[in-house]
Amino acid sequence: MVLKLPCGSFSSFMHLLKHCQSIQDLKPLKSLLIVRGLIRNNLLLGHFLKSCFYLGAPNLALSTFYKIQNPSLFCQNLMLKGLSGYGLYGDLLSVYTKCRVLNCPSDDFTFPFVIKACSALGASGIGQQIHCVVLRKGYERNVVIMTSFIDFYARNVDIGIARKLFDRISDPDLVSWNALLSGYCFNGLDKEALGVLGKIQGMNIKPIVSTLASIIPACTQLG
Repeated sequence: MVLKLPCGSFSSFMHLLKHCQSIQDLKPLKSLLIVRGLIRNNLLLGHFLKSCFYLGAPNLALSTFYKIQNPSLFCQNLMLKGLSGYGLYGDLLSVYTKCRVLNCPSDDFTFPFVIKACSALGASGIGQQIHCVVLRKGYERNVVIMTSFIDFYARNVDIGIARKLFDRISDPDLVSWNALLSGYCFNGLDKEALGVLGKIQGMNIKPIVSTLASIIPACTQLG
């Protein structure tokens, strides 16, 4: 791809980006971002990072992101979502740590990805530190974040804590119920898992595929 970028304009860069069809097409655009100073434009940078993840180049997105001196909340969350989609949980926590050092804020969209990474990596200490941050920021009533913590504690710390967190949710949705049910199954508490399924049915909530996938092994164990 021949690169011509008159005046380093936003529209010219976007025109080139739209014609990228491979990782090799993206690499020279990274250089343009840095050389022309366009990397400071969060909207333009966001489009580039999205293209990296879409075309299967998470490492290129990472190397570009690490060039940023003042990452925005928008670009941070975009990176966390993209890395989570590729299962690159170690890199995800590294990005989150970099953003904390550079005083980039977090919001209710940030934490579910970070908590999921902690759960997948078995990073119980970091996960509990994140829980303290969430409480200080006043997100303890956010159902999505609390559901992420239910899964985290059930798989890495103590199912009892997971149950206490669930009980604090005033109006749990099916995802929250599934997290608790899955947590019981993960810890071999098959009767408790069946009890959760009974409550789900008693509330006339229709189970989904993940609900059934979690409970079938418990039925097998209990005969």
